[in-house]
Amino acid sequence: MNSLVLDVGTTNIKAIIFDASFKVVSSVSREISTKTENGKVEQDPKEILLASKDVIKRVVEESKIDPKLISGWGMTVQRETVVVWNKETGEPVYPAISWQDNRTSELCESIKELQEKNIREKTGLLISPYFSASKLAWIFKHIGNTEGLMWGTIDTWIMWNILTEKPYATDYTNASRTMLFNINTLSWDEELFNVWDIKINNRPLAKPSLSRFGTLDESIVGIPLELVAVSGDQQASMYGALKRDTETKITFGTGTFLVQRLKDEFLVFNNFFTTLLPTKNGASYAIEAKIGEFGQTIAHLLGQGISLENITKEIAVSVSTWIKSLPVAPKSIVVDGGITQSPFLLEALRKNFPEIVFIEQPTFEGTALGVAFMVFDSLNGEE
Repeated sequence: MNSLVLDVGTTNIKAIIFDASFKVVSSVSREISTKTENGKVEQDPKEILLASKDVIKRVVEESKIDPKLISGWGMTVQRETVVVWNKETGEPVYPAISWQDNRTSELCESIKELQEKNIREKTGLLISPYFSASKLAWIFKHIGNTEGLMWGTIDTWIMWNILTEKPYATDYTNASRTMLFNINTLSWDEELFNVWDIKINNRPLAKPSLSRFGTLDESIVGIPLELVAVSGDQQASMYGALKRDTETKITFGTGTFLVQRLKDEFLVFNNFFTTLLPTKNGASYAIEAKIGEFGQTIAHLLGQGISLENITKEIAVSVSTWIKSLPVAPKSIVVDGGITQSPFLLEALRKNFPEIVFIEQPTFEGTALGVAFMVFDSLNGEE
């Protein structure tokens, strides 16, 4: 069984075909642009959409695989980034506001004074410009009228545009990062929309990550390929890590993220976010730490031909503090992401934690690998 994975990242978009043994058959990547100014970080939703279609089409062509031999496809996306568009025209009404954007810092501080405990108990999140709610509130405040508009995270935007059924949908993992979704009840929370003064009635249908979301427009690869798995990027990576019999993982990408599974109980720990993991039914919880954004620094150093030894040691020190803060001391940790290709990083981590086994995934594309596992499990009734 071959599976196709679309990985919509922050700096580039990839499409990867995995074979039945979860080895990469073909991979195509395309960079996307980002506009940054005074704390504002924006992207073009139409560029993201066009790049997604392009890499899906090209990876199938370059693989030489008959599309009929691809059993299904899955998608993982950068989380928290929001898009608002006109339902009738399909045109975005504002650029996508990135997860990296912090223009709403003051708004978040004002909400925190009265609502921090309430929001934490419902969403598992700490109030921050990082999450979608304040971004959405900012967009609606600045465009005024919300009539005839739709909103969503990147997965919702892409599904609405490239699936034949045009579903208005998301999955639990992406919904859990909006700060508008109650992760106890697995439903949108009207009180949270009111807290953020978001006056719009549309709500994407939130579904388990391992669900049937619709079929890819036939014009893209020649057949109506079924989308059977959708997840936020860090949760997808964690799904892949669980296949290695470990409860903890670190992804070193544009940002560095540490995740540890909590299983079926919603718990809160200081300085960690509580979030949802991909499932076929119900809720599975994890804690997560967003440690830093080293990706751009790494790219700059590589571009200058400078050794990564010093920066990877710095990253290892940052990560080490968080590992020590985990509620359960890990015996093993899966690591993935582009920076793991540097030998200095794992060398430093193993020196700092000789008692922990650091496991590398067979491909540094751990996020996409996690989705390949999700596609297989979704189609075969496993989890």
